[in-house]
Amino acid sequence: MIELRKIAPEDTLEVSKLKDEFNRYAVQMRVQWQDLSLEEKQTLYDKLRKVEIELSKHE
Repeated sequence: MIELRKIAPEDTLEVSKLKDEFNRYAVQMRVQWQDLSLEEKQTLYDKLRKVEIELSKHE
């Protein structure tokens, strides 16, 4: 299961926004996964991975 990312006080604005975006996609996956088509699932997963890769550049 995908874990939400905590926004820390020392995070830059860019990192905070990325974590917020990541969490939004993660929650959407948890809540809507059963109702999404295969294409929608892939799109959502791709968005999540893209944000995760961007976040990894800052860690």
